[in-house]
Amino acid sequence: MAIKNVKRVLGDEYDQPLRDALLAVLMYRGATAISASTWIGGSQELEEARFELDGYVITVDAETYMGITISGPEFLVDDLVSDVVNNLNKLGRKNNL
Repeated sequence: MAIKNVKRVLGDEYDQPLRDALLAVLMYRGATAISASTWIGGSQELEEARFELDGYVITVDAETYMGITISGPEFLVDDLVSDVVNNLNKLGRKNNL
């Protein structure tokens, strides 16, 4: 059975608590950083970080006007998003992810 890859929007690209929660989840789960890049073009800025987790590649993008997105295998992305939401809820912050 083929693994379905998905992309989920987590929130605004300037949301530092969201960035911190996502990084904490990736670190807790044992993700290894593969690469990180930043591109700037006009008023657009794109940050991309790639991680290896459980043998799969997870990509996190923060793009002007697009927000923070996470992409990779559906089962893993959805699990990570759930963990991020739980972490933010513990901080008293509600997200509609």
